[in-house]
Amino acid sequence: MSSTREALEAALAARPNDVVRHSAYADLLMEEGDPRGDYIRLALACEDRDQPADRLRALEQEAFALRQRYEAEWLGPLAKFIDPPTGSSVGAMVASRNVEVTWKRGWLYNVDVNVLRADLAAALAACPVARALQRFTVMQTRPGPPAATPRSPAFIPLVRAPWLPALRHFAFGPIVSGQSVLHLTEIENFVAGARRLKRLEFRGSVEDWSRFWARSPRRLRRLEITTSDPIPFRILESCERLGNLRRIQLGSITHRQYPGPRTITPDELRTFFRSPHFPALRYLTLRLPQFGDVGIDELIASGLIDRLRGLDLTGCGITDDGAQELAVCPAVSRLKYLRVDDNQLSPVGIDALAGVGVTVTRSAFGWHVPDDAGLEE
Repeated sequence: MSSTREALEAALAARPNDVVRHSAYADLLMEEGDPRGDYIRLALACEDRDQPADRLRALEQEAFALRQRYEAEWLGPLAKFIDPPTGSSVGAMVASRNVEVTWKRGWLYNVDVNVLRADLAAALAACPVARALQRFTVMQTRPGPPAATPRSPAFIPLVRAPWLPALRHFAFGPIVSGQSVLHLTEIENFVAGARRLKRLEFRGSVEDWSRFWARSPRRLRRLEITTSDPIPFRILESCERLGNLRRIQLGSITHRQYPGPRTITPDELRTFFRSPHFPALRYLTLRLPQFGDVGIDELIASGLIDRLRGLDLTGCGITDDGAQELAVCPAVSRLKYLRVDDNQLSPVGIDALAGVGVTVTRSAFGWHVPDDAGLEE
């Protein structure tokens, strides 16, 4: 690889939205006779949505045909993990899909993995077109019960992946409510190496919270945790490395194999809302059935609500008392949005919120709410 090409790839990994550099990189590849240069040129041309529809369609078809022809070559060792063997039945192809990828400007933009194993991880680490990878999702690292294989080496090959320092969004755990045990020691070094990581999601029953956050990336802007375990309020509120967070989303889930979330104490909420380590926090989403009116009291008393721009308290066990307290809070009128659907509100609480411009679209009690009501963020 030429030094010019290597420098351009490093620059694109650091600034993936730099269209000028993408264009320069496409020109370089075309000069070298690499068909991926033509594909990048076509991908960039397709981003102009104002051109005539027939021309845009022709460009998209040409780009698709080019990618179909060369995709396996471009993916290198990763190719065999993405597509089922040629000639497989439709059912087999659907059932065997473990990895899905999305392309953008000639690079892998997003990779979704159901079960990550060491051989797949090694192939992804060595994939030549993953250098500018932006999003990476792993559902699980073991197909069986966690107790059978309490630790997995699947992330080890990824720690030295060339694309890791450029990664912006990482999600670990299943999207559905079924629980997986997430051992953070598996991904501790991986996440620590993602120096530009801006969004981090955990979904499942999580172990080893405290050790993990000591090395979390300082550039994080968005954190989402959905778990049946107790929310780690005290660990989060004491972590100085989370000072750049603008969005926090915390959710409790229940599952038949787990007893469900424990009660949240007012003291936990108080220390979390008053933490000095969230100066940039502007958007807060809570999905905590045990939050209740006590949570409203602590949120307002802490003053945190005064600097929020958006607040989502859907399904937080709020009653009419909490709704009325929100309605008289001056900060509510300054919010871009306040969402309080699926709470324990009667028409009394719904009307109180309506008086300050907050529309409740769904009530856990089934009270009538207009079908076309909604909130724009």
